[in-house]
Amino acid sequence: MGGVKRVYVLTNGCPENRIDAARMLEFLKHNGWKISDSYRSADLILFNTCGHTQGSEESSLRIIRHINATKDPSARFIVCGCLTKINLQRLREIYGGEIFGSDDIQSLGRFVRTEFNTDLIQANYLVPSEKISMVTGRYLKKWSNLWSLRAIAQQFARAYMIRLNEIINVFRPHTFCIKVSTGCLSACSYCAIRQSRGRLHSKHSNHVKREFEEGLRQGKKEFALIGTDLGAYGRDLGTDLVELLKELVGFGGEYSIRLRNIHPKFLIEMMPRLCEVLHSGRIAYLSTAVESGSDRILKAMNRGYTIEQYKEAIRTLNKEFPDIEIRTQFMVGFPGEKEEDFQASLRVLDEVSIDYVEIYEFEARPNTIAERMEDQVPRRVVKKRALQLLLKSLFNERERRRKAIQRYRNFRKR
Repeated sequence: MGGVKRVYVLTNGCPENRIDAARMLEFLKHNGWKISDSYRSADLILFNTCGHTQGSEESSLRIIRHINATKDPSARFIVCGCLTKINLQRLREIYGGEIFGSDDIQSLGRFVRTEFNTDLIQANYLVPSEKISMVTGRYLKKWSNLWSLRAIAQQFARAYMIRLNEIINVFRPHTFCIKVSTGCLSACSYCAIRQSRGRLHSKHSNHVKREFEEGLRQGKKEFALIGTDLGAYGRDLGTDLVELLKELVGFGGEYSIRLRNIHPKFLIEMMPRLCEVLHSGRIAYLSTAVESGSDRILKAMNRGYTIEQYKEAIRTLNKEFPDIEIRTQFMVGFPGEKEEDFQASLRVLDEVSIDYVEIYEFEARPNTIAERMEDQVPRRVVKKRALQLLLKSLFNERERRRKAIQRYRNFRKR
């Protein structure tokens, strides 16, 4: 690499991707690299891609095209992350350079001269998700359709959800983030993340506690645990998430913990023991993706629980721990989804209290079981159902959302 010492690291996708990018950044800093404030002035550009959905794949590809077209011709450009494992064929249509996969940060040692081993490098923050603006025409076209009532509803709903996301976002700039695991133990029929992240690999609880104590020494008041499936944490080590949380909630001082991506089957299994931990008052946030309100669709998704089991777990949280913010997500348009299946999803929002709902339209991902399923739902039906569920989620829990906004305002006053 000679005298090359300026690097720009960018990422898109989930918080796990963003903390991986932060670790890459710290690794390069410890090995003598200077961080550039723009990819245009960098000697090395490192892009950690997302390929979880078709939309995130397209976003990754747009960013790659944009950087290839506008970077300094002498700059070295390396693409890494989930897309390299989920859809390498599509990536190679536009990019022929060096690549490495998710959770493979040690591969950086193949590309740059290093003195520090990646195992010694830790990061407890998230690199902002890249939002390079490349094509303005598509946004203008979107706004030109505002004469349509449906388009007005869509724009309003999306703007409202963006604002709400800011209010009760799982990760704020001051949050001390700890990646405790990667990979999963599930085999959901629609998900490609297993292809990129692999099977579960958990960080030993002693290492997690050391990072947590470091955050406390820094005066941090808000912590977030990150994993591909946080609910599976520790099961490869003979322990589980509840045992880890018992240790983390026992420290002195004022702080809270936010839990992201607990698979419902593990939440349901751990509920009695988890409630003991929740009574500490330390857990402020919990996300667990229901995906569908229909048992028939949940079975086709290979989710491993029934909708009544899910609702019972959320009702327990609502009743015993009303101050915990709860987040879920629905997938609309899974192959074979009938109107009655969709109506069952709508009923979930009437029967349990959820602070924030994410809605995904089903998109067939490469090499998944769902990609090969028959009875695909027409796109116009998928979009109609997604909008209907989105609008219901906006107006169905107004009082609880007002409380969430007030909690946020109280936090800002501290």
